[in-house]
Amino acid sequence: MCIRDSDPGTEPLPADATHADGMPVQRRRPWGRIAAGLVLGVGLAGAGAYALDPGPYPDTLAAIATGGADTPNAEESLYAEPDSLGRPQFRESGTPGAPIPDDLATSVASIVSDYGADWGPAFKFHGSIVVARGDEIISGQGFGWADAEDTVPNTVGTRYRLGLLTEQFTAAAVLQLRDRGDLSLDQPVSRFVANYPRGEEITVGQLLQHTSGIPNYTALPYFHTWKNEAHTTEQLVARFSSLPLEFQPGTDFSPSNANYYLLGAVVEKASGMSFGEYVERNLFEPAGMTQSTYGDAYDSGEQAHGRVWNDEELLDPPDPIHMSVFGGAGGLVSSPTDLVKWNAALHGGKILEASSLKEMVSASEHGYGYGLAVDHGYGQSVLSFPAAIDGFNGSLIYFEEDKTTVLVLCNTEVVPASRIAQDVAMLVYGDEPERRREAHEVKIAPSTYERYVGTYRLTEDTWSRYAELTDPERFAMLQTVHVRAFGDRLYFDVPGHGLTWMHPMGRGQFFFKDHSGNRVMFNLDESKDARGMVLRSKNAAFAFTRR
Repeated sequence: MCIRDSDPGTEPLPADATHADGMPVQRRRPWGRIAAGLVLGVGLAGAGAYALDPGPYPDTLAAIATGGADTPNAEESLYAEPDSLGRPQFRESGTPGAPIPDDLATSVASIVSDYGADWGPAFKFHGSIVVARGDEIISGQGFGWADAEDTVPNTVGTRYRLGLLTEQFTAAAVLQLRDRGDLSLDQPVSRFVANYPRGEEITVGQLLQHTSGIPNYTALPYFHTWKNEAHTTEQLVARFSSLPLEFQPGTDFSPSNANYYLLGAVVEKASGMSFGEYVERNLFEPAGMTQSTYGDAYDSGEQAHGRVWNDEELLDPPDPIHMSVFGGAGGLVSSPTDLVKWNAALHGGKILEASSLKEMVSASEHGYGYGLAVDHGYGQSVLSFPAAIDGFNGSLIYFEEDKTTVLVLCNTEVVPASRIAQDVAMLVYGDEPERRREAHEVKIAPSTYERYVGTYRLTEDTWSRYAELTDPERFAMLQTVHVRAFGDRLYFDVPGHGLTWMHPMGRGQFFFKDHSGNRVMFNLDESKDARGMVLRSKNAAFAFTRR
């Protein structure tokens, strides 16, 4: 199924479109979705990489484009987006255990209605939202459709791919085996994964903490060519075991799917079971989870079909994947009702010994426990983590003291689930979240596009300003970009990462219809030709000069 943002005056990108150099246009996910991705290599809702603040600042942006001004700092919004680990941002003060508002379901539905209100049906929320206290669901709603034919609605019992949320199950399995005396966190990886390079230097504990230095295998440039192939544990480990470490084990923090995939291998070796079998017997069954599996569960008809957003701003099925490729890093499927049971069991002492649970939910210097991000808000400890994998995104927030769960699972990558979860949690604790505002498009004459079309390079000032603050690979891909015109559309082109449609706002400003929040401001000369541009976000302004 494709959902189109109807516009009878818009011509789609031609199937045989080519660049000026004659090379065919590559149809891939828009670069903004890729750039915002975390760990699993898909667009992560609310990753917070470049969240936009209200309003452009033309004079200051023009100065930045010529290297003459600092990043603007005006009109700061009091609302803070979830951070790069998907951690929500709340006020510190609060009263744990306060009654949940009676009109919560209505308020949640109102928040959801903001998505796609101005941008069309492709940007609507499809998923489930649940608020629970202990094991009791206080508010639960399904929105949109679970299947590609729009015939099966999403409910609180719909199954979703969990992606990154798998990490906390894997961490619990490892700690459970440690509690039983089957392993130690100080033991080297080589004890469980034979012949792993430098496996004597890397410990099980470092895998849990994402401090091993092992690169993220799902970020490999050729990952997409084999992600739909069934793999044994040994075959998948062989895919990344020869990669050089990014840093000496234990000296830095870098989230990597390789860490938790290897922990799945540790569980298998220590228990003598497959990872899926161990999780089902030792985690799902004690928690009373009956809608959860390792691997997809399409046969029951209860699993949602994921959808990705393409460069035509349509929703398409994701590329096929085989869940064995994600293993302990992202191979689980579950429903909102089952995840409420999981939180009640995990934090109620049914899964781990008290000392191990405390260890799991204690923050490292990087704000990460084991499989969970750890923070504070509303007078209590807040545990959270995003759910992200091809075609899906989500967020789970747990307030420790009053045992409140806020859960958002989506079967699209378009709507930022981490932001919705943050907004819903704010409602639970009596705050009014900032309403989403979707930028409005204006019509401009396509004949003016030539003043913008061209190749742009990052300025030296921008490079020196952000090179050490931004992920090197993602930053490097912006070094040279292109602005291209096809028909009556203008596109932002990051080589090798596809095209993103630039929607005009007037006065040389353009926005992208995605949750990255990025906008572009062109700096025009006296003849109204672009001599530079600034990619503007809340926390940064990347300046480019036109070649």
